[in-house]
Formats: sequence, C-alpha cells, structure tokens
Amino acid sequence: MKQHIYCSVTLSLAFISGPLFASNTPSQNRLYKEGEILVKYRTENTVLLRSFAVKSMPLGATVSSKLRLLKLQGGKSVEEIVALLRQDPNVEFAEPNYWVRKAVTPNDMRFSDQWAMTNIAATSAWDLQTGSTDIIVAVLDTGVDYNHPDLAPNLWQNSAEANGAVGEDDDANGIVDDVWGVSYKGAIVVGDPLDDDTADSHGTHVSGIVGAVGNNAQGVSGLNWSTRVMAVKILHGPLGLGSMSDIIKGIDYAISNNANVINLSFSIPNYSYALESAIDDADANGVLVVSAAGNSGADLDQSNASPASIKRPNNITVAATTIGDTLSSFSNYGQTTADVGAPGGATSYTVTGILSTMSPIAGHGDYNYIAGTSMAAPHVSGLAALIWSQYPTLDHHQVKARILNSIDAIPELETKTISGGRINAYNALINPDNAAIFHITPSTVTAGDPVTITGANFGATFGATTGTVTLGSTRLQIVSWNLSGKSIVAKVPLCIDSGEVRVNGEGNDFPLTVTDKRCSSGSDGDNDSDSRCFIATAAYGSHLHPKVRALRRFRDEYLLSNTLGQNLVNFYYRISPLLADFIRESPWLKQAAVWALGPIVYGAEKALALSAKPPTRKSDPVPASTTENTKEILLKFKLHVPEDRRQEILKEAGAVIQKLSRIDVYRLGFTDPQSAKKGLKKLSKLPEVDYAEPNWPIRKSQP
Repeated sequence: MKQHIYCSVTLSLAFISGPLFASNTPSQNRLYKEGEILVKYRTENTVLLRSFAVKSMPLGATVSSKLRLLKLQGGKSVEEIVALLRQDPNVEFAEPNYWVRKAVTPNDMRFSDQWAMTNIAATSAWDLQTGSTDIIVAVLDTGVDYNHPDLAPNLWQNSAEANGAVGEDDDANGIVDDVWGVSYKGAIVVGDPLDDDTADSHGTHVSGIVGAVGNNAQGVSGLNWSTRVMAVKILHGPLGLGSMSDIIKGIDYAISNNANVINLSFSIPNYSYALESAIDDADANGVLVVSAAGNSGADLDQSNASPASIKRPNNITVAATTIGDTLSSFSNYGQTTADVGAPGGATSYTVTGILSTMSPIAGHGDYNYIAGTSMAAPHVSGLAALIWSQYPTLDHHQVKARILNSIDAIPELETKTISGGRINAYNALINPDNAAIFHITPSTVTAGDPVTITGANFGATFGATTGTVTLGSTRLQIVSWNLSGKSIVAKVPLCIDSGEVRVNGEGNDFPLTVTDKRCSSGSDGDNDSDSRCFIATAAYGSHLHPKVRALRRFRDEYLLSNTLGQNLVNFYYRISPLLADFIRESPWLKQAAVWALGPIVYGAEKALALSAKPPTRKSDPVPASTTENTKEILLKFKLHVPEDRRQEILKEAGAVIQKLSRIDVYRLGFTDPQSAKKGLKKLSKLPEVDYAEPNWPIRKSQP
C-alpha cells in the first residue's frame, strides 16, 4: 500500500506538530478542543491513561472498544501529551479532538465549475487557511495579465520600483521599472512581464490556479485567496518558446526577490545540468520548486524530461489527473520520479479542463478551460503556499513532505508516482509532520550494498541520530544518520526481497528493487558461491569485493535487461562453476583470472559511471526535435579551475555572450549550429569542464 488515509470524524491520523490554535469555541484557524485527545491503544493501558487524564471515556463498541476520549489534567498541553503518547509502541494513534465544520465555499461566480478544487478538498482547507500575502509564488511562464481584476490584488510588486521614478532602475538590479516582475528574451531584458501569449494565455491561467482572488464575487477562486504571485516571463509568442539560459536567469530573479515557491510549467525532452544547478541554488536558499511532469505520456523512470527528471529534495514533479481521478492520458509519470498527481484535466476548452483566469488578448475570454501538466503543477505550488501560510516556520523540505504524506490514494497512481496519489489540501493542513522519503539512490540495489535515503522529518526531532529504516518488515542496518534529519545511509541485507521502504514506520512507501538476492539453507548468505559471479568471486576472493560488485551491477542493469544479455548470463552460469573451482584452488590461476577480468571490469565500471546520471555530461547529441537555438552552449567549469584557465578555454571556444549569475554558468555563442556542435564536443572532453550542453529551447508544457 502506498498511503493510508484513515477517515473518521476527526479527519486525521496523529497529532499536528507546529503551532496550533486551540479553543473550546470553534473559529477560523482553531483546529481542536482544548484539553481533549482521542487515543487508540493496540493493547489498552488504563494505568497510563489515568496518569494523563481526569477522564478516559470509551467512544462505544460500534467505533472501537479501544478508542477513548481523554480529558487532560496536570496542566500539560494537548501537543505535549499527544507527543508522549505517540512514543508508546502500544499506541495505534493519538490525535487532538478536532473540530468538524461545514466547508467554506467562496462566492466567486464560476466556482461551481472548478471541479479541481472540489477534488482536492480545497473547501475544507479554506475553513482553516485561505492564504497569506507573506508568501511569494514565482510563476516562470508566458507572463501574467497584471490588469486582470481577479489577479491584480494578489500580484507581487517590486516596492522599490513601484515607489520609484519611472524610467529608472531604482533597485539597481539592472532592470528598469520591473514593478510586476521581469521579462527575459535572450539579450532583451525588460521590466514588463505582461502576458502576450496569443495562443492561450498560459502564464495568466497558471497564475489564477495559484492565486486568483477568492470570495470576491467574481470569476474563479485560486487555491490561495490571498498571496503574492511574481510574474517572470521567459516564454514568448503563440507557441510559448524560451531558452534554458532565460530560465536560469528567471530562477535567479525569483530567488533574489525572496520567492518561497517557483512554478515551472514547461518541459524539454532532455536532461539539463544547467537547470539542475539552478534548482540546487534554489534549494540552498530554501526555495521549493514545482515542475510539470510533461505531456508525452512517457515513463520518466525510463526517459528524461527537464525539469521533471531532476531529482532534487526541493523539486516536486507533478503528474496530471482528470475529473474522475485517473491519470490524464497525456501525462508523463514515473514510480520513482513523479512525486504526486494533481488536477490537470483531459481536454482544453472543454469542461474536462481546468477553469482559470485568461488574458483577453488570447481571444478566449477572461476565463476558460485548459488541460495539461502545466495546470497540475500550480495546484501543488498553490498548496505549498497554503501550507506555508498555515505553518510559516516549516522549511521547504517539510512543506514537500506534508504534500506527499497527505494524498488521497488513487489506484492508477500506485505504480505511477512516488506518493501513489493525488494531493489533498485539507489533509496537508491537518496531518502531522511525519517522515517522507523523496528519493532512494540507487533505486535498484544489489543485495548487501548501501542505499542513500533523502527526505524530511527523519527522527522525532531534528538532530536525531537514531531511528529505524524498514524494507517491508525487515529492518535495515543504519550506516549513517545525518544530523539534519534529511539523509540516511542504510545497508540492504543479503537475503531480502524487493519492497517498500519506510523511516520510523512513517511516511510514504518508497519502492526499492533488490537484485542478486543471496540466501542459502543453513547459511547467513555470505557464501562466496551465492553471488553467482562465480569466476570473479573466486579470483577476487569474495563476492563483496568492489570489482565483483561492479560486475554484478553491470549484469543486473545491462545484461539482464535484454534477451541477448539474459542468454549470455545463463550460458555463463552453466560453464562457470567448474572453472571457479579450479581457480579457487590455484594462486596462479587466481592471478591470471584477475588479469583476464581487468578489461571486463574496467568496461563495466565505465558503463556504470556513465549511467549514474540520466544522461552523460559529455557531448550529448542534439536531438532532431530540438534544433532551434543550437548556436548557443551553456558551460560550467569544475570548482577551483583558475580564472586564467577559464578565460583561456572560453577564448578558444568562442565568444562569451554572458556569465549567468549565482550558478556560475557561461552562455557561449557561435556563428552557426555546426560550429556549436563542434564546440560542444570539444568542450565536453576537457577535464576542467563540469558540463556543457546546448542552450535548450523550452516550450510550455501542454498536450
């Protein structure tokens, strides 16, 4: 099972960490009754219950004979007692006695057509939180119609420019009059991000999902009735085209102007290390990035799309779902790549799409329906802003954890996303800050090898250095537990099946595939013959030798993935045990076998190194589908390359158009695409170069 969402009148599983407002009078932002807790014991301990409570009342056999309502004593808070109870292994769950209210429905004229808000329980969430103007969501897109009456009050403004002189760069950021945001188009940088997308008003539509003004008796409601949407225009014209260098500058602008969330509703069918660097920079600055999965119907576990395939702890990749809570037919997906589903609809300009704000210049009215993962992403961006409005002290990883841990389980998304479901805004506001796994590296591991688990809330509190990691029902050996509570290294046992990983018994289940399982009757699994790399094991002395592990991984990742390789492996298994017996008995044969295996091991190690990241960093061919703008290259040097050597390489390569700020990436221009391809090939081979890639053209992410 991916995610277990228990439904009861309390609508939650466990206590809410972080600031809560409690009272015996239900009102806005007050979530539970003061001095009351619901607790269910696996084995009831009435002595312990009496130490906490004045009264301990069963709620009736029809609910559960072990479910009790506690009336607290001793002056301790609900949060303190819930925290204590949750540490008891006999407690199935403990939670405040939540108020249950009717859901708030905004009076916006077309809210009844916004099926997406109903699907994600937005009306229940709005009873607790409707957004805050302290939270900034940067929308990197086709711009925003900042004159739209349902958007204007919620748009971010650059106060220095808004209060400054017209025609001057009042904040000295190199951009004149960037009051509403900025527009990047190659060398053209202006402070006017007005949406001019004559095709479908893409950026304005995305912005309305995040933060159209709610409850103002007109149009639609955004997920946040109040917020600040920052317009960063990087896509232009009817097709919504841009370049990777403009995206990087846009992310830099958003970070520099204190954005909390960056929405990226675009996609390229390649892996971009330049974009990866920019997302890493956002992570270092506490910024959450939300990325559309893309609309090719592809499995992202087997193919690449940027930014969706960039597996970083601050990046949330969003697949699209329909009004009937199925995966949209066009949506990309991936069990270890796509984090979560959100409403994206089925068909544009029909009621099966997502209704949101439009710019009249697009010719489709002030409001209309558009479908795509572009529309799914801003639902998650908006939810992140809503969570931050309710819990401003959470960091960006904890916000992501709440989103993943609060889904509605959807059968079709069970094997298509990490979380296994579609977002639920109400659950995200009331559920506790449980452990959440973002990624496991590698996601396919050889038995006996370690894995690195990244996520959030690992441990009861930050600074925890102990806890449990389980694969199925088996505990893994802890190698290291990061003090941040966000990273764990654990070792996979030799004799264990593939399954789902949990940290401290909490959070979303993350799938882990275990290959080369080694078990034998009456043995602990550490038998040389159990690795099945018989000759290599005999030559190097142990199946745990790094060279043997490399051969096993190469076998599992390359040979066993195709029929020819499988036949070769089966043939090897038939002939190798006898040869291994001879090698094991002769020191001379061992040395000869090591010498003979040398080139094979080297080839395997090189192949594994090249596949460690989605594409190679070296001279990727330019796909035929992305031939635009290939006269430019993005290049990043490795750390500590001296400036004089950098300038020497740049001078030999071609003219430097621009050095992009923050992430130290250079944008190089060439006279024609052929020269750019030659330069790319040459630069990629230099040891001083971290990566070189085309300045990929970008398109808005719509089917």
